Amino acid sequence: MSIMAGIFSRNPSVPIPKSTCESIMRLISRKKEEEIQKYEDPSFFVAKVDIGAYRYPAFRLDSDRSFSALTGEPLLSVDENEAKRNRERDLEILHEGWKKGNWDVLRGVNGLFCATHYDPKSHRLVLLCDKHGLRPFYYWENERCVIFSTALRILEELKEVPKKLDIASILQMQTLKFSLADRTAYVGIKRLQAGEILSFSSGKKEVARYWRWDEVPCSKQSEQEQLEDLYHRFRAAVKRRLRNDRVTVCALSGGLDSRCVVGVLKDLGATVYTFNFAPPNTQDSVLAERFAQKIGCIHKEISLDTQVDDLFALGRRKAWEDFISSSASQIDKPPIMWTGDGGSVGLGHVYTSKPVIDFMRNKELDKAIDLYLRRMSFSVGGRFLKPKVIESYSNVLHAGIREILDGLNCEDPARNFFLFVMLYEQRGIFTDYYEDIDIYRLDLHIPFLDSNFFEAIVASPIDLCLKHHLYHKWLRLFPEPVYSVPWQSYPGHEPCPHPIPEDLKWQWDGVYKIPEREAWRKQNRLKKARQIMKRENFPQVLARKHYFRLAVLLYRLGIRDYSWLIDKMEYISKYWSRCNGEYESTT
Repeated sequence: MSIMAGIFSRNPSVPIPKSTCESIMRLISRKKEEEIQKYEDPSFFVAKVDIGAYRYPAFRLDSDRSFSALTGEPLLSVDENEAKRNRERDLEILHEGWKKGNWDVLRGVNGLFCATHYDPKSHRLVLLCDKHGLRPFYYWENERCVIFSTALRILEELKEVPKKLDIASILQMQTLKFSLADRTAYVGIKRLQAGEILSFSSGKKEVARYWRWDEVPCSKQSEQEQLEDLYHRFRAAVKRRLRNDRVTVCALSGGLDSRCVVGVLKDLGATVYTFNFAPPNTQDSVLAERFAQKIGCIHKEISLDTQVDDLFALGRRKAWEDFISSSASQIDKPPIMWTGDGGSVGLGHVYTSKPVIDFMRNKELDKAIDLYLRRMSFSVGGRFLKPKVIESYSNVLHAGIREILDGLNCEDPARNFFLFVMLYEQRGIFTDYYEDIDIYRLDLHIPFLDSNFFEAIVASPIDLCLKHHLYHKWLRLFPEPVYSVPWQSYPGHEPCPHPIPEDLKWQWDGVYKIPEREAWRKQNRLKKARQIMKRENFPQVLARKHYFRLAVLLYRLGIRDYSWLIDKMEYISKYWSRCNGEYESTT
């Protein structure tokens, strides 16, 4: 777990401002008395905080002043004993390759990470990220300098970085919950893309990719060979993250993804603490407990405060604290937890359908995009927006997705759409989590996003993967409890073959809408709505204030559910305020 930020002068004869370095040091963490590592010379400064999720700091400075640092974990595949390696050794290998201009060394990374490399002799700064682009890495540049950070909040607070709202991007983000391509909510602040390398030197900028998922060839294996290959790669993905750890903790739902992780962990001999914070008498809760008992985990149901909005982050944090405080786990444990995220979207192809892949193969991209947007109920429209905004930006979602699809060139065109969904949907899920990782102080092992494993998914025939078809066959290669205990399945996908008690509530029946929590969330929304309406800089350019006021009234009286509208306005208003009403009509 770490956060990194810095500044680079594009002219070696012009030193970087000391005030900017001081601001970065102040903003790098919101925890008091945080230990901060730093590197500085007249042209370059970087600060990094790391509390030891991966035990080693991954901060390298050579005698020639060449420098490399990273967040996350690269997990290089090299001819060494993986159990004995760590991310410090990975950084050493990468650093030596980068000094020689060897960027192909990155093709062997399997983990999720961001990295910075600086060579004072050639006056060159390099920024890069993992093959998924999952861990955020932002940058802003002008003719004088480059400022970068793995947390957007740092760039937001720096006065040197101008904040101007990107209208097209904010409309995409408040609808899709993720930004498209390299855009952020701000004009000029960009985010690195999957497998991207940015290089800055005196008056020069270069953009390259060390990895492209659309270049993975289709598999020629038989179905059984593919299944066995997928299983061996997944087992290797878990093993390379587990290393010599014998006691660990994993989130466990009533679905398939997390139980696959636990199944391999147990098969590798680990003692596994599992937790679930779903409401009682639900498939998610009951089936998770049944599986944990059968496979031999130490399982616990975590009860969350009803006044909790972010179940994803706070639930994991509470579970971790409970794990550490238990008498049986009083051992030196780095703050990192296992999760099954990415499994059903990747191997299960949850958001990919037969009509969409048919459109893609027939080169009818626009029809594929429209179908996806309709099925996901994604639309920029809404009477709370001003008519001119709707008229100008009604196509902003479609155009943004089309731009991404036009840049992909898989051997099977249907895979282009899968890659768009997989890479961007997952990025949307984790962006906020990594933004606040200095608060949650807990990193994640996500083996379903292991690059070597995901490569085998991309190579598999997409028709076999739809609706969890290949996934269900894959289960048979796991230890027996993985496929013998019933699981919660997705609507419209292949059902679980085992009987499930009919009295158990289903996740898609809104079981997380606990009355006490919903009442608190309503009051919290109304409080935020009042704050939005009181602001002098209400986003009048985008939204109709009188319509918003009426919607809030109807929501407060219980006449109509306008929770979605308040959430959208809170999102837009937050960024509008940070930009002090400065905006650009982008497309």
